Amino acid sequence: MGIFSSMFENVYIQIPYDQMPFKRVNGYVIVIGVLHVLLAGLIFQFTTRYLECGSLLIASFFFSVDLYCIFTIDSYMIRRQFRYKHDSISEEGIIRHVVLKEKPVELPVEQEI
Repeated sequence: MGIFSSMFENVYIQIPYDQMPFKRVNGYVIVIGVLHVLLAGLIFQFTTRYLECGSLLIASFFFSVDLYCIFTIDSYMIRRQFRYKHDSISEEGIIRHVVLKEKPVELPVEQEI
C-alpha cells in the first residue's frame, strides 16, 4: 500500500470494485495460491527456519496477486483521502478516473466507386 500513497497530499489510488482480487474467488488467485502451497511444501522439506520462510511465502503470495492485478486492470481512480469515514461520500472523493487500456474504435470504411 505504501507504493500507491502520496506523502505530500492526501490522495490514493483505488482500482474499481469489480476488479479487486480478493472481492470474489478469481482463477488467478487460486492458481497463485496453489503454486505457493507447492513451493511451501518444497521449501519446508529442506529448511528448519519455518517461521521466516512461511512469512516470506505469505508476503510473496499477496505481492504476486497484487502485481498480477496491477498488470491486468483497465482503469483506476485517484481519490482524496478523508480523515474520518463520516466526512466522505462515495463519489465525492474521486479526483480523476484514469483509463489505461481503451477499447479499439472501429472506424467506418469509406468505399470508393
